[in-house]
Amino acid sequence: MGTEQFGRLNMMAMLRTLVDAGVVIAPNNGVPVNGISGTGAGSFDTGTMIINTANGDLYANTGTKASPVWALVADQAADIANLDGSNIAPTTALNPTATIPMMYLFDFTPSSSGTVDLAITEQVVLIDVWLHMLSNLQAGTVTVFKNTTNVITALSTSIAVGGIVRATNLNTGNFTLVPGDDLSFGVSFTGNPIGQCWVLGAKGVL
Repeated sequence: MGTEQFGRLNMMAMLRTLVDAGVVIAPNNGVPVNGISGTGAGSFDTGTMIINTANGDLYANTGTKASPVWALVADQAADIANLDGSNIAPTTALNPTATIPMMYLFDFTPSSSGTVDLAITEQVVLIDVWLHMLSNLQAGTVTVFKNTTNVITALSTSIAVGGIVRATNLNTGNFTLVPGDDLSFGVSFTGNPIGQCWVLGAKGVL
């Protein structure tokens, strides 16, 4: 008996074992129904998978053969296809929402001057801002703006080289940005320090 034929027989044996146990992969035109009169009741045991042929969603029976409970597998509605944040629900005190973090980095060097704008392409709420001094300590300020002029927070560079300073307050009127806004960074120094300004946000929060 050839290897290929032996492999087919093994596969058929495994499939037969699953079928005998009532565990299969079956098509269904629509969302499967739970309960003793539901989809596959009496036929499809725990672990059976159903593919909704209307949209490709995959369900697994987490109930019993007599009373199936069809659970959407790896909830596609909130999976990779929606990492753009479009599936984020409104947040309430009793319904916390898992959001997508966004991190923005502004490197300033001796050549930095004026204001640098970063175009925002999706709604984001800013949560925190840090300033990390790398070298050439000089007194000054890095200011984070909404649309160049609306101050979100300002951080002093008068810290030790290697030091980190965190914003103590974000202006509540300016820390929500929507497509079309700019996240702006302004630098004002007496010398030429080198460092980084990190901004943390949550994408899609209303």
